[in-house]
Amino acid sequence: MLQLRAGRQRQLFEEPPAAPAARLPLDVQERLRQALAQWMQALAKTIREEESGDEQDHR
Repeated sequence: MLQLRAGRQRQLFEEPPAAPAARLPLDVQERLRQALAQWMQALAKTIREEESGDEQDHR
């Protein structure tokens, strides 16, 4: 009984098996890649604008 309980407790701390990755159609992958690139560019632009705004405020 104690061995069964100890085995169950060990399972709680083991890494779960990796889930298989989803396979998306190539056209969907490309659209996602483009959307991610656009989002990253917009985010970088926003960060640059905020940083340049901070520099001007520290006169």
